[in-house]
Order: sequence, then structure tokens, then C-alpha cells
Amino acid sequence: MRVRVMDDLGSAKRYLLVAILSACLILSLYLTYRVQTMPAKEVKFVPSYKYSHKASYEYTATLYPSVLYDNRTTLAPGDVPYIPLIHLLNISLKYEFWTDPIFKGPGNLSYTVYSILEAPGGWSKIFLLTPLKTLHFNSSRMAFRELYTFNITSIGELIHKIELETGTWFPYYNLRIVAEVNVSAPAGSDVLRDSFRPMMTVKLAYREGNRLFFEGLSSERSEVVGVYEESELGWIKFARYCSYILSISLIIALTCASIRLHRLSERTASPLQRIIRKHRDVIVESSGLLDRHVSRIIVTVKSLNDLVKISEISLKPIIHEKKSVTRGRTNVKRHVFYVLDGDVKYEYVAEEPTPR
Repeated sequence: MRVRVMDDLGSAKRYLLVAILSACLILSLYLTYRVQTMPAKEVKFVPSYKYSHKASYEYTATLYPSVLYDNRTTLAPGDVPYIPLIHLLNISLKYEFWTDPIFKGPGNLSYTVYSILEAPGGWSKIFLLTPLKTLHFNSSRMAFRELYTFNITSIGELIHKIELETGTWFPYYNLRIVAEVNVSAPAGSDVLRDSFRPMMTVKLAYREGNRLFFEGLSSERSEVVGVYEESELGWIKFARYCSYILSISLIIALTCASIRLHRLSERTASPLQRIIRKHRDVIVESSGLLDRHVSRIIVTVKSLNDLVKISEISLKPIIHEKKSVTRGRTNVKRHVFYVLDGDVKYEYVAEEPTPR
């Protein structure tokens, strides 16, 4: 009896081992799937060079003699630029282009500057200020400077003349100073071609305080040029190989444990249990619903194998009933196997000790 108890404990431990290996295998397969779906390559942006455009507009105004500004001829910082008091408006354009690292080879910089006098949503006139110029440079920096003078009085007279011609009046007019800059320079194996369009706006607000407003005095744009490179992630490959090895190892271990558990269960099973397992396809477990009052001829066979032959010949299933009975001080399990063929009942009865 002690050996039987030890066998039961060993079998329980093996069942627990199989359950643990199965859980580990499921987890390993899930990790393998997750690692397999992760990208094995990483895309990085590698900068080759960067460049920048920067433009700034500065202005000064020449005034008519006035009581407001004590007959000064220059507009001071903080003074309100009233249109009737301004004679000349001097605008300075400063542009700078630089690169990092320094370009190897000559570059070209071409630019043109023009002004646009316009009514918002209405007419416009274009005036060329600087014809197309081309500059050559060999360093990482290139700059130019232009100075323009606008006669505000003459501009006002021009606006008034156009108003009379068109019969339209607007609350304000815009004087835009636009520079169009194009740069071409070698950049490694490529050629950099870029354009920049800084624009300053002078708003002549005749009906909004009769003064000037200035917009777009500075503008800047920087760009980084480079290439995208792919690099393999070594730890992803390592993780994949490890997951493959772990999953295969767990499959092998689970297979061996299952085979060993099956062999153990076969070895510890009683002879009757082995026969029942062998013929489980033709044995039907009874629920105790057999009509005991029907008179039948009972034929007792010598073995379960004989009953299996009868079942196969008559094409009838073998019904299995079992119950526990007491023989003295010993509990036994009584198995009754029978085949019903009309009024004949073929049966085989066997008993086995009930394990404690």
C-alpha cells in the first residue's frame, strides 16, 4: 500500500511538471511571435550638412520740418511715422547664407529685388529695384546688402492718381519689398539648389491713423540635408535565436514528459484497466437506466475479450457499470460489462481493489 501511495504522489508530480512545461511553452511561443514581428532593422537619419538663409530689413525716415518733432529731419526710435510728415523712406536689405560644414567647390548666388504697390484685393503695380545679379563664393558664408529709397510723397500722389482713374478708394495700401534669392552649391556628391523669398510690407494706413506700419522685418529658414540609413539590430536577431532554442527545448521536454507520464500510467494501471483502455471504442459507460424487471437470459463469458468478440459480431455496444462494494474489511470496485442482444444478456463481471 505504501508503494501505491508513493506511485500516486510521483504521478501527481509528473502531471504538475507537464502542466508547467505546457504553460512555459505557450509563453515561449507568444514571446517568439512578438520578437518575430519586431523589425530587425532600424532606419536612422544621418545629416550630411545644414544650411541657413537669413534676411533682415531696416528702415529710416527723412522728415519734413514739423512742430510735432521739433523740425527734426530724421525719425527717431519710438516716433510715430505719420505719412504727411515723411518725405523719404530708406530701407536697407541685408541677406546672409551659410552652411555647415563648408562646401568644397564654388557656389553661385543669384538674386533680384522688386517692390509691389497694391490695393488689398484690388490693383497692383510692380517696380524693379535690383535686376538679376549673380555672385560667386567659395566659403561657407555669403552675404549682400542693398539700400533703397522711397519717396513717400510721390507714392501718395501715385495712389491718389490711380484712385481717380479707377474710382476706387481703400482704407490702406501696401508697399511690399520682395527679394528672390536662388543658391546653387556643391554638397558632397549632390548639388544644393534652394530658393528664399524674404518680404517686407509697409502699410500705408491713410484711414487708420494716417501712419505707416511695418511687417516682415526679419525672416530666416534653416534646413538639414541627409540620408536615411538602415542598420541591423543585433539584439533582435539574438532574441529570435534564443526564442527558437527555448521553444524547441520546451517542446522536446514536454514530449518526453508526456511519454514518460503515459508509460507510467500504463505501468501502474491494473490488468482490467488496461483491457478497458484497449477496447474503449466499443465500451459504453452505463448511467444505471437498465430495466431490471425485463426477464432476459444471462450468459456469462470468461473474459472481456470474449465479450468484445460478441459485440463485434452482433454489432452491439458493450455497456459498462461499476460500483463499490465491501468484501469483509476490503473495499473493492465491481465492474459489470454486458451486451444486450434481444432477450439475451452477455455479461462479464470483474472486481479490483479500491486504492486508498
